[in-house]
Amino acid sequence: MHYLKTLTGHSLWAREIGAQATEVAIRAGVLNRMVELARPQSVRIA
Repeated sequence: MHYLKTLTGHSLWAREIGAQATEVAIRAGVLNRMVELARPQSVRIA
């Protein structure tokens, strides 16, 4: 939660509950994508 709030802000822009849920889902998807891109790719050599 700390990383999500640090990267995307502490408050939501949307006012309606449905729009807030969509906004949180988008923010979580962006955070997951950033973590996935930052994770090193491991390849077994032997």
